[in-house]
Amino acid sequence: MDPLSKFRKELLHRQKKDMHIKFFNEDPHKQHIRVPIFSKLSPKKQITPFRNLECLKPACVYDEEDLVEKYQTSHMNSYHGFICHSCNTFIEIQRFYLDYTLKKMIDHIWDKYNKVNKIVCDGVTIMRDGKWEPQLPEYLSIDSAFKPPFNLN
Repeated sequence: MDPLSKFRKELLHRQKKDMHIKFFNEDPHKQHIRVPIFSKLSPKKQITPFRNLECLKPACVYDEEDLVEKYQTSHMNSYHGFICHSCNTFIEIQRFYLDYTLKKMIDHIWDKYNKVNKIVCDGVTIMRDGKWEPQLPEYLSIDSAFKPPFNLN
């Protein structure tokens, strides 16, 4: 197996559930967080969301393709690091995990709201109790057919 295929396989194998809980644990007064469902480096396409354990903000989300590109430019070194585009923390490629819970939310949003040629939702709001809702334009959020919140489970 070539190094790039091996990296992709290992990357997708590393998964964690409920990575958003970290932000509630750090601030007991926080009742909700807003999370983008697009990467700053991969705007307007459905992403496979990865988070780094060292990142400090809910907006620190990377797509699988972002990480593959970083890996390639590092001369295939998974210990390579870079500065996060959102929280400005130094992070290493090897410390990324697939955010399984966020992936389920993104899949639901693309199934129900977003299409390749029409983006309706660009983020989610996750509540402390585990419920979440898509960030929808005003004209959709009042429609009972689109009524959130959803449960993570």
